[in-house]
Amino acid sequence: MVSAADAVSFVDRAMQLFPTALAAAKAVTKAGDFVEFEFRNAHIQYCTAVLKNYCKARTFFVRDEPQYLDEFYVPTSLLTQSRGSRRLEKANLDSLLKIGPRVIVDGTGGSGKTVFMRYLMLDSIERGIAYPVLFELRTLNDDADLGLEDALVAHMVANGFPLGVDYAKKAIKQGQVVLLLDGLDEVNFSRRRKLANEIRRISTSTDCKIVVSSRPDLTLEGWELFSRVRMAPLELEEACELVEKIRFDDDEGIKVRFIDSLRSGLFESHHSFLSNPLLLSIMLLTYGHSADIPKRFSSFYERAYIALFEKHDAYKGYRRERETDLDISEFSALFAAFSTITFNEGVFRFASTDAAKFVKIAKKLASSRDISESGFIEDAKQAVCLLVEEGLDLSFVHRSFQEYFTAKYIQSANRNIQKALIERYGSQGSSQFAVDNVLRYLYELSPAVVEEFYLIPSLRKTFGKSYKRKLTHAKWKELVLTMFVGLHRPSDDSTVGFMIADNKKARALLNLFSFVREVCSESHFPAMVAMKDLREELSIYAEPETTTPFSSFGASDPVWKAFANHGSFFSLSDLDRIRAELIEMEKRVRVKEDTEMEFLLGASGR
Repeated sequence: MVSAADAVSFVDRAMQLFPTALAAAKAVTKAGDFVEFEFRNAHIQYCTAVLKNYCKARTFFVRDEPQYLDEFYVPTSLLTQSRGSRRLEKANLDSLLKIGPRVIVDGTGGSGKTVFMRYLMLDSIERGIAYPVLFELRTLNDDADLGLEDALVAHMVANGFPLGVDYAKKAIKQGQVVLLLDGLDEVNFSRRRKLANEIRRISTSTDCKIVVSSRPDLTLEGWELFSRVRMAPLELEEACELVEKIRFDDDEGIKVRFIDSLRSGLFESHHSFLSNPLLLSIMLLTYGHSADIPKRFSSFYERAYIALFEKHDAYKGYRRERETDLDISEFSALFAAFSTITFNEGVFRFASTDAAKFVKIAKKLASSRDISESGFIEDAKQAVCLLVEEGLDLSFVHRSFQEYFTAKYIQSANRNIQKALIERYGSQGSSQFAVDNVLRYLYELSPAVVEEFYLIPSLRKTFGKSYKRKLTHAKWKELVLTMFVGLHRPSDDSTVGFMIADNKKARALLNLFSFVREVCSESHFPAMVAMKDLREELSIYAEPETTTPFSSFGASDPVWKAFANHGSFFSLSDLDRIRAELIEMEKRVRVKEDTEMEFLLGASGR
């Protein structure tokens, strides 16, 4: 890990890369000793630029100045997802690449993927593994025609990579770089499929080591040349270490009491929150307000917003002067409209001029008072800290805040807008609902709205007119074949993976089933048999290093019985539980309607 104290030794260690890099560089130039001298300078310049650009980062608590990574970074643990999965403690680039030369690192929002990628970049040079190239994939949203390899070369040259374009291309070709491709899920979905193909093409045509980070995404299914790992949830001691490292300017006693509470059972009782680094940090922020810990994510983010709005700078004895006089509810309503506009545009990061345009539209949507657009943006940055500056651009402090406020806008919108937005999101057929939490937050805020406009109509369409009867094997098979096209088995000692159909209907169906399982009652969805067990059981039906289409199996082939009766996700019993949940939703709607009618009739009779 790099800090200010060892910056010089970092560049010294970077010289481990020099001999191999120089040998390759001489292949693209015919000059002699002078080139070697120039190349050495360029090599030092690039490694120094890596140190300068990536050894610091802004954190949730400290936004006015970046912190050195070693001041707040807690070594990341990973979970391998192959047969015999295990926890990889304190992962680094060397241990990651032992799993495979090409790796996908996935994790939920706030799990620390981007910070981990920064750590890997510095670690690559410290260990002399290869020239690291950390590239934020979302920058490709700005130019739909720009190819990934051209973008990588331009990025490398802009950061001082030795000898310019020719050597940058050769370095990629010969595997002298490790490509750290951050945030596949942040790329517009219309671009994501093409980008996935570009990444896979680079993986087959070059010797590069590649690490891709992403939230869980259907686009990642079927990447047979890539190993898969997941960001491991924090364990108790890791959570306590992170809290200790957080620069918290309130009463330090709050940190001490919070850690005591974690050790006294709070961590275990709220594991789903506190095992996530971002949510753990937010919990500390709200802990001083109230020791009562919310159990729902939507309540969690609402508390965070209140703490940010009311508490910012209060510990210093004054409250920062705001550019607007919006109260806490007015600011929330306008920021919710702003979040929805940007979410619909598919942007998380945007130019300041675009932000002003978004605010102007948001004022109309929220029926806001005519406040200054620039003043609102300044308050969102400085007073409430929901937006941060990223160079010349702005971005949300974290994407989960954009998602939460979008859900909040839909909750308060009129029914026509609710219906339009929910139907739009539900019918997109992208992996959006697997990676974005808008509908999940909205379900917590207003479950009836989500059931009425998304779940009930979608499930009725899925199961057809006979949805009130038990699911038949034939209908189950029809749904499976809509979602999946076959089985893929990368090697002799690996389990099979399901090849997802590359169409809108398949993705929409997968998202729908996943959503129902997650939000509905556990009584309808008892603990399922692990999918990895199903993958192992079905491995006998696929040859190693091949993809076996389901169309190659006959109607009476034993693979169908094994799949249907297994008891895991997508089994016959799993999909029938989802069908049964549809009937329960309809009952809830009828009870709600009857209750409302009784209330109205009673009120009119008084």
